[in-house]
Amino acid sequence: MRFSLAGIDLGSAAGASQLTPMDIVDGATAFSDPAVLNLSRFLQSLDADGNLGNGIEITADIKNAISDYLQANPGVTLDFADSSGFEPAMNDLLAALSAENVFAENPNTASRGLTAKLDAFNHLLDSVDKANGKNIDFSLRPVLFIHGGAGSASQFESQAMRFRANGYPRSYLAVYEYDTSSSTGQNALDPIQAAKRNEEINLIVERLRQISGADKVDLMGHSMGTGVSLMYLGESDNAAKVAHYTSIDGAALDAPPGNVPTLALWGQYVEREVSGAENVYPSPEMPIGHIEVATSADSFARIYNHFNGSQPGTTQISDAEGDSVWIAGRASLFPQNTGAEGTELQIFEVDPATGIRLKDTPDHSMPISSDGNWGPFSITKGATYEFGLDREAVGADHYFYREGYLQDSLFVRLNTSLPGAGVGAYLHRSANHTNLMIARDRELWGDQGELNDSLTVNDTQIVTSATAPLLKRTSSIFLHDRNSDGNSTLPGPDPFFSALPFISGLDLFIPASPGANQPINIQLKPRGGNGAVQVINVPNWPSDEIRSNSVQFRDYIQ
Repeated sequence: MRFSLAGIDLGSAAGASQLTPMDIVDGATAFSDPAVLNLSRFLQSLDADGNLGNGIEITADIKNAISDYLQANPGVTLDFADSSGFEPAMNDLLAALSAENVFAENPNTASRGLTAKLDAFNHLLDSVDKANGKNIDFSLRPVLFIHGGAGSASQFESQAMRFRANGYPRSYLAVYEYDTSSSTGQNALDPIQAAKRNEEINLIVERLRQISGADKVDLMGHSMGTGVSLMYLGESDNAAKVAHYTSIDGAALDAPPGNVPTLALWGQYVEREVSGAENVYPSPEMPIGHIEVATSADSFARIYNHFNGSQPGTTQISDAEGDSVWIAGRASLFPQNTGAEGTELQIFEVDPATGIRLKDTPDHSMPISSDGNWGPFSITKGATYEFGLDREAVGADHYFYREGYLQDSLFVRLNTSLPGAGVGAYLHRSANHTNLMIARDRELWGDQGELNDSLTVNDTQIVTSATAPLLKRTSSIFLHDRNSDGNSTLPGPDPFFSALPFISGLDLFIPASPGANQPINIQLKPRGGNGAVQVINVPNWPSDEIRSNSVQFRDYIQ
């Protein structure tokens, strides 16, 4: 059975009760196949009303307009397997179709754009899951998260999994990322900067409204992101597009911004409030950190209830079915949150006991372009991987190690910096020692007695009252051999890194070996985890070869 649309060949397949784009693309074995994704982008971009939640309808007017366009432009072809040629050809086609007013938004002077690769992938998986009886509810409102200072989509990664566990489509969850660096004078309340941010936020909001058919979205802002949200909601046209707002440990206000119904969640020892909102504070006996209040399961339950008027079915992050999961994300220059263009992403499965690669060739690789986006890639559920951002310059590579993924995650962030720039430039390097950065999107505490976290590197405790007092809000710790002298200065902290927000550091000599064949054992025993231990082992790369190794622990234990 062969399929075509207005003379464009789409592919063929044997008849079946259910067919997907993967089934009709010759030789395709995965939804991430470029031809499958481009075919999905083609079909989704041609939907008459743009609301993918109610299905894809390609009207007779659209088909006729495509036929007319192809007759007038006989040299045009759409090769779904060739993204470099497909994208400009498709953009030209959509511009011509929009000029014919065949799409629902065209009378309002809006032109139809090409569906982004990851957006198309998300909706394809949502649709397949829905058809297979999984809990996907296209009637829910989309959710947009705006991170705080020195933040990114990483602070939404676990909450996105919880939303999905409660029926939210992947395609309905979005993040606005922006520059928060002080060196460029970023200020959430600056009206000129806010005007630019509001334009960028509106692009996301309009896309979410279109693909869902919802008249409004639900909005979350964290820390500096509450200031960004305030400036966005301060414009009445923008506020009219938001049904509910959750302010997370941010600005005190005299009234809910834009008069949008507001839930205000606060961290420890905060006396601020948003007047007219529901304000929730942690008990003094059980403090909650500034970052933790954005990522915790308890916060999720309150946010879900605020958005939907009912309790979530679960706050747990369940394991995916089957033996594999999907991951995707961005490689970003941080904290500018711009794409790490010029790097090559290489993903290797590693031995969880040593962190050493299981084979010489990567499981996945791709060059990173200006938007920083990578994936989607299918990986083995629960397996451990090394994510490398490689550069041509010697000693400029940056490696990332994480716990194994048990569920799809489409907001993975690999935050890096240009060689010789950013915080990483202050790590001392030599052939004799390894540099580490260990992080979690939940504060590490070292001065709270029974509420302390325990974090050891080769049995050396690095979370102490010196490196991670509660009010320091430490979420990442940099370890290097200051002055490359082969000595450690304990209990620390390192004077440079400890002066930065959310960051601490130690002068800790971690011996390296030329072949990086001596594993570094990193163990985290999180507070409230009932004794559970999270373990990541990494190779002891010489820091003059691999400038930094970033280790990221999950912010939850179940």
